[in-house]
Amino acid sequence: MLRRSLIFIMLMVTLLIFPVISSAQIQEPIHISINNNYVPFDEATGYPFIDENNRIQVPLRVTLETFGAIVEWKNEAKTVLIQKNDIKIEVPINEPYILVNGKKVDNDAPSLIKNNRIYLPIRVIMEHLGSQVRWDSQLRTVSITYTIDENNEKIQNEQPQVKIEAPSKSEKNQATIKIITDKENSIYLNGNIINLDANNEYIVELKNIKNEFEVVVVNNQALKTTTTFTIERIIDEIYLNVEAENKSTEDGKVLITGNTNPENTVTINGKKVSTNKKGEFEYWLNDLQPNNNIVTVIAENKESNKKIEKKIDVYYDKNLKVEEDYYGSSSPEKETEYKKPVIYLDEEIPEVTDQESFTVSGTCENTEYIIVQSPLNFNTRTKPVNNRFSITVKLSTDNEIARKEKGIGNVVTIIAENGDKIFVKEYVVYYNKE
Repeated sequence: MLRRSLIFIMLMVTLLIFPVISSAQIQEPIHISINNNYVPFDEATGYPFIDENNRIQVPLRVTLETFGAIVEWKNEAKTVLIQKNDIKIEVPINEPYILVNGKKVDNDAPSLIKNNRIYLPIRVIMEHLGSQVRWDSQLRTVSITYTIDENNEKIQNEQPQVKIEAPSKSEKNQATIKIITDKENSIYLNGNIINLDANNEYIVELKNIKNEFEVVVVNNQALKTTTTFTIERIIDEIYLNVEAENKSTEDGKVLITGNTNPENTVTINGKKVSTNKKGEFEYWLNDLQPNNNIVTVIAENKESNKKIEKKIDVYYDKNLKVEEDYYGSSSPEKETEYKKPVIYLDEEIPEVTDQESFTVSGTCENTEYIIVQSPLNFNTRTKPVNNRFSITVKLSTDNEIARKEKGIGNVVTIIAENGDKIFVKEYVVYYNKE
């Protein structure tokens, strides 16, 4: 008898410590169906649940993308962008409203982030996208329905859907954008039709600090969707290569040549000089004064307020006797017997490289100057120190330049100069990023 009493007392204590959990307290799964097709949920997407305010919170991205909408997350604004046809919906996180084509609409409850996934009561969004929403408590299913045509094809007069991925900033003068839309649609970028590559990507040129783009996608019904975006070009530094074609002249004029960033403004002795699309320039300076002249060349980027300045000494003597040199320009008559220069490179020039620049260095003999010419080195000249030299060669990566099988060909010429004697080595370097 005593033993039975002890067992009864222990059982009662256990029940008091561990209360029985009713089946109502265990939340059964919630389902979402779109036109009788269930949305697939898993650990990666998250699962629908009922919050403390008895509202059904639905994983936003997988539900809307299954419905056929485009979903984007704007991290800076903490906002989800949803677009389908001509309807654009903005969902700010932790706010009890949404914006439908810019108009504020109250929602049942604020959106929230749980386990790095975005949840939201879905009814108000789906209704503004032209769907009907109802809750079946017995089946624990949110049923979303919308009308399609009899052949189960795309709704007529539907504007093309477009998703654009583009960086907001770039340190280069090009950027890659990605445009996702139906393959049969036509794509226009700033008024010009374009073709995407196999990855739906396209390279755009960044000619300014702030570059604005408009993408218009047109379907076979002549309906269009327009999207605009801006890419900011970050300029950490600007460069300027400049050379006087002939530093000694007897006619009071000299040709100044060089290159700089394409968006820069160039002035020579205070006069603005025009540049081509690659930033190259040529300018005849005609107002030299007798004897020594200091030519000041300035390249300036007005948007970033950065500039670089270089000076060249030019000598003007009316009585100077001249002869034609290697470049076909005039130079003082030389009586010295110069030895032929020789150069030895530390490393061979690469035939193919994925770098936008590389260094040429080596040892030289009987050499007064080393000159490097390439698409982005316009007669870059350096004076050897202790018979050693080192010059950075910049390669062109512009896709418009003629392509070769191995990439983009750059002619790189290295010239050793000693008075009237020269030694020339010429290479072709292919730039290939792949």
